[in-house]
Amino acid sequence: MKKIIIKLTGLKLIASLLGLVYSILQVRYFGASAEMDAYFVAMSAVYMITSLIQGGQLSEVFLPIYLKQKSEFGAQAAHDVLSSILNRMMMVVGLMLALLYFIAPYIVSFIGPGLDDKYQDLSVQLFSLSLILIFFTLIGSFVNTTLNAEQIFGRTELTALINGFVSIGVLFYFYKDYGVFTLIYALLAGKLIEFLISLYYLKKIDYRYRLIWHSKEYNVTNFFKVMFTTSGYVGATQLYSVTITAMTSFLPSGSLSIFNYVKQLSTKASNILMGPISTVFFSKFSVLVTEGKQNLVDYLKKPLSYIFLITFLIFALIYLTGYDLLSLLWSEKSLNASELKLAYIMLCLNFFGFIFSSTGAIFRKAAVALEKAKQLYKGWIKVQLFCALYALASIYFLGVYGLVSILVINMILMAFTSFYVSEKSGINSKKLIYEFLTNKKFVSFLTIILISTILFRIFFDIFSILNIYSILLKSIALATTIFILISRMYKTELMELIISFRKK
Repeated sequence: MKKIIIKLTGLKLIASLLGLVYSILQVRYFGASAEMDAYFVAMSAVYMITSLIQGGQLSEVFLPIYLKQKSEFGAQAAHDVLSSILNRMMMVVGLMLALLYFIAPYIVSFIGPGLDDKYQDLSVQLFSLSLILIFFTLIGSFVNTTLNAEQIFGRTELTALINGFVSIGVLFYFYKDYGVFTLIYALLAGKLIEFLISLYYLKKIDYRYRLIWHSKEYNVTNFFKVMFTTSGYVGATQLYSVTITAMTSFLPSGSLSIFNYVKQLSTKASNILMGPISTVFFSKFSVLVTEGKQNLVDYLKKPLSYIFLITFLIFALIYLTGYDLLSLLWSEKSLNASELKLAYIMLCLNFFGFIFSSTGAIFRKAAVALEKAKQLYKGWIKVQLFCALYALASIYFLGVYGLVSILVINMILMAFTSFYVSEKSGINSKKLIYEFLTNKKFVSFLTIILISTILFRIFFDIFSILNIYSILLKSIALATTIFILISRMYKTELMELIISFRKK
């Protein structure tokens, strides 16, 4: 498992670096502008439709079903279930997209009511052009799940790597000619590449597409009944998302762009290590559940400790170097000083929230593997409805400062909900958390890192240095502190780790 995670992390790291370069170019070429606000409104509409279709949720629920069908009836039976589900969804979604094309102006005015007429028209054009993305995303979500179930890891990371090069190339060569439309063309090129790679890997597992609507061994109609369970959650999530976008569209021009720029940057950075660990863990954990393994909490300890420690250290680094990093990457030509300060606050809060959301993701995937998705979604509905009301009130009364607090509150509440459901599903999650909190060495390590980070920040603020040197010095200071602490507090564990790697 460690070798798989390391390989995936390497691919993910390179792909994320390319994604980071793409984000930097995006900000440098278009900045925080009304044009980019129109683009993000269009993308919010696309994400809303994609979420309402529930491809992501359904594909996640599909994984244990696929494994069970393959285990009991063989690979062909599992492949037939996949074909039946895809055929039904593609037919319905195809008709839906045709309808959406004609009502696009109404959708955009609903999601971005604060945009001027000129930019609402631009957003409609961008949204209409992006509709095909929804179709490819639907297919991709089920293909990814199937390949993960077959333990063919790395395809997503390889695809992201190729997409990164293509997206950067499209943006670099065509942004002057096509403006903000270049961003849509880059996304379309990426989805096409992903589709072609998917066909290749499906062939490797001997999958043969069949135009069928039913499966002999599984009632496909029952699978779609899950939508009734998840529809409430999806609706609540989109209400939450649309509320943020609609309210932010009334804020000063560029606010929505900054919010989304930071969200993209923090998500890509946090997924460098979280993505591979989460993917491998869910697939392995689902197999353990299928095999009837006991004491499942033991399989959560290492993933949780790794993820919590990694996200905590990344948060410390972002708090220490975030402003300098944004200034260097985005430049004050694209964003002014006040916009950079706002982006830095958002970035810090996002990464603080990722500590909770990343650890919560492990509990979430464990609950889904134990077929407790229904209880999970019921809890999330309440969280999303509360956050929608909070977004409405906070942005209305506090403006941009209300906006910066929304994501971190949402991430914390979602994580606690996942923890609660995993506890109810039979995993002794409370005991696991208690062991972490009462581990004096672990808590002392984190406390010293946090205090050192704050002191370093104060020191470097007093002695202001140019961005690039400041980032290097701060990073070296934090890395040195971490190294000294690990070598002193975890000397035995470090030696055991080194020996195990040498043996392998």
